[in-house]
Amino acid sequence: MAFDKAIVTKFTTLAVAAITIGVAVWGFFSELSVNNGFNCFNLVILSMVLLPSEFQVKWIQDGFGLIDNLFGRGLYIFFIGSWVFGLHSRYGEDGIRTYAFVVGIIDLCVGVLYVIFYFTFGESVQSK
Repeated sequence: MAFDKAIVTKFTTLAVAAITIGVAVWGFFSELSVNNGFNCFNLVILSMVLLPSEFQVKWIQDGFGLIDNLFGRGLYIFFIGSWVFGLHSRYGEDGIRTYAFVVGIIDLCVGVLYVIFYFTFGESVQSK
């Protein structure tokens, strides 16, 4: 049985989306302000776009062509990770600050790895 790289990328993208949504939800309830509310709401929406992209939903492919391959998805996850990494210093509680820091680092690393996978393996890593 051959090792299927598409399963690994699918699981990784779903895990990244889940932990990033977790940061946004926790951050929304940790500090009640308009600015924080908008940041967390936008982070949830941007992270939720990753979920149907892994299942090749037609309207996601048409509307968000950037995340249709691993290169674009890597850049997209890198953007989300840099946003989470920048937000971690805004939180006052140590728990959410540490969690957002770790999630930001994970998102940044996964984004870079996806770009490397795209250039190393090409389309064989794409989920069908």
